Amino acid sequence: MNPGLDSPCRPSGLEALYGLNDSTLPSSPEAVIDFPYGFRVYESRVLDEGEGYYIFYVKKLGISSVRAAIEVARATRCSSPSLAGLKDTCAIVYQHVAVKCRSVPPRTLEGRGFKAWLVRRGGRLKPGGHEGNMFLIRIYTSSSYQLCNRLARLQGVPGYFGPQRFGVDRPNSHLYSLHMLQGRLDALINEALYRYPSEERLRPGDYEEKLIHTLDARGSMPRVVAEALQSFLFNLALSKALSKGIDPGSLAERRVHVKCPGGRILAVPAARLPHRSLAKSSTSWAKIVSSAAAETGVDLSILSYDAGLRPSLRPLLFPVCRSSCKPVESEATMRISLPPGAYATVAVRAIAWVDWEESYKPCTSS
Repeated sequence: MNPGLDSPCRPSGLEALYGLNDSTLPSSPEAVIDFPYGFRVYESRVLDEGEGYYIFYVKKLGISSVRAAIEVARATRCSSPSLAGLKDTCAIVYQHVAVKCRSVPPRTLEGRGFKAWLVRRGGRLKPGGHEGNMFLIRIYTSSSYQLCNRLARLQGVPGYFGPQRFGVDRPNSHLYSLHMLQGRLDALINEALYRYPSEERLRPGDYEEKLIHTLDARGSMPRVVAEALQSFLFNLALSKALSKGIDPGSLAERRVHVKCPGGRILAVPAARLPHRSLAKSSTSWAKIVSSAAAETGVDLSILSYDAGLRPSLRPLLFPVCRSSCKPVESEATMRISLPPGAYATVAVRAIAWVDWEESYKPCTSS
């Protein structure tokens, strides 16, 4: 059994819960990200389709991208809000939101957690329909010069899903899906009772109540937690490969094109997300995924179209489109440009051992 999944005592760091076990960095945290004000996200140019929409440039803080889009639609009395990408809730984010309106909406909006400015008429935004993101990140560390040197040498970022993919307050969405799918009610109850260090803001049972309300009469799980399990297994498989020194390019099932801010297009190695279809595949990637699934007691057959999952391709390695770093005595300020789908938190993890609990604490404590 995987102690990170089955032991009532969680590891001191939460990375094992995300399937990340490949780090060659120091054995103890050396950096804290200055969330939320020292983590800013600027979405690059978006590509819209169709007409009848108005596109806003939105600044948000402390609310999710989906909530920000809903609030823009509500404030404008428009419908069908759409986004090009989901961004970190625990950050200052600038991104685009499109809403379908019958008349010209107000030019400026302001509400709890967001401000918005009307940019232009346009069409609907689709996931991934942008040219990437630029991140401005401030890190507190006593190793600022070393971190900047590591960033200068960093050419690629593993295609891992970042920690925010699994939830900030309770980083265990994939564990709920695992226990639900396998019918392990005892483990599900134990997980529901466990309190994570970063969730002081939540009342006991709040998160679980929301999950229960999303279950249908057949007892099937919310798609979001099923996708979290798929993401966890992808991380675990890629982590296993990298820890063995395997070149991600040798695992590629296809090469896909990603776009950098500014429009530059690059080809990168990609492989399918864990799915039932990989169980009968003979590719090197499929074998690693099957091994990772077996280690955690997951039957790949449960990751199927019936569960709302697809074997979509995901890059195994993302390019660093552009980067710069300014070190001072006890902190470093970094600018990193990445393609759509790449996590800046993963890029930071590639150069520093981050104390995630301490980093996210300003966003989760009362």
